[in-house]
Amino acid sequence: MKHKERIMASSFRKRTPVGAAPSLPVGVKPSLANGQLLTSTGISSLDHLLGGGLGIGTVMLVESERLGSHADILLRYFLSEGMACDHHLAVVSADQSPAATIKNCPQQYVSSAQMSSSTSSSSSSPSTASSPSPAQTPQDMRIAWRYNSLPTVQATVGQQKPLAVGQRYCHTFDLSKKVGEQGLKVCKHVDIDLSDSDPSVFDSALSQLAEAMAPFQVVPTRGDLALKTVQRIAIQLIGSPFWFQDAQDDTQKTTELCRFLMRLRSVLRRSCSVCCITVPTNLFTSDHLKQRIRSLGDVVVRPETFVGTPNEGNPVLKEYHGFFRVVKLPLINTIIPSSINTDDLAFKLKRKAFSIETIHLPPDLAEDVSRSQEDASPCSAL
Repeated sequence: MKHKERIMASSFRKRTPVGAAPSLPVGVKPSLANGQLLTSTGISSLDHLLGGGLGIGTVMLVESERLGSHADILLRYFLSEGMACDHHLAVVSADQSPAATIKNCPQQYVSSAQMSSSTSSSSSSPSTASSPSPAQTPQDMRIAWRYNSLPTVQATVGQQKPLAVGQRYCHTFDLSKKVGEQGLKVCKHVDIDLSDSDPSVFDSALSQLAEAMAPFQVVPTRGDLALKTVQRIAIQLIGSPFWFQDAQDDTQKTTELCRFLMRLRSVLRRSCSVCCITVPTNLFTSDHLKQRIRSLGDVVVRPETFVGTPNEGNPVLKEYHGFFRVVKLPLINTIIPSSINTDDLAFKLKRKAFSIETIHLPPDLAEDVSRSQEDASPCSAL
């Protein structure tokens, strides 16, 4: 007796065919926690603290210091990452030329090995390429040989290897080299100079920004460049005396500034844009006014330099240049922020790089004290 085989067809059908999923813009990736689209700040350690990067449609406030320009360095990293990913830039400034800000952005780091591999094809055999070089092999410990099997301590937060040219997310930059005039000609940028604007500086800035963000608008009508690329907005020293031409007290200044930030964030939420703003909060005397400004930012960070403070000569902190305070973490598409310890962070500013690290006590801090006590033997006092 022959049995007929029945083919059971499933009722599940894919709505989109294979390969038809929408592609993300260059330099954008979805968050593994909540699916929020993220883009890099240009600093891998800062991306790690923010849960992978800065969310699209959000505002990052960087509080500037009284004695230091580290907030401006974070802003230039933000712009350099946009140039590396071919994003559109919009630079707003009331005290200096926006074009000068772009020229001072650091260049993308290109090692000599990457330059040689990009110009000539590799002709090495697989056995030669897979074998590690002597310089890459860690040196064995002969005295404290028991520590050979222990993992190395990673001080830099979210440390990663420099990306090769052509990769898509979080590039590495060289602070000793500037993009200059050539980088200004290549990048796609909009300069908003408010030095000669009307008395209403904030209204003029918002109207020009809304016009620049129109092609990147997602809702209610999609612009021509929406979800194809990202627009990066950089606003320098908002709230400085250059933004207030009339004599006003702190309450009036903060009210006007908070109104601008609220309107700007509402426009950003509906566009494929991201914004980084430096704020001189040291110019505001009231803590309540500072808190109002911080509440309007999705991410708030503050580098605190050791210059002019008692920690400048502290031997425990001699390897660092200041504390890195994370005042506010993003709360986009989630209720609870990421659980990352940000209490013991410090930053280092080297000639070529800016990094955020976890504070570690130097191993030789107590050696001088113990040796001095051993040298002071009882026989020496006789």
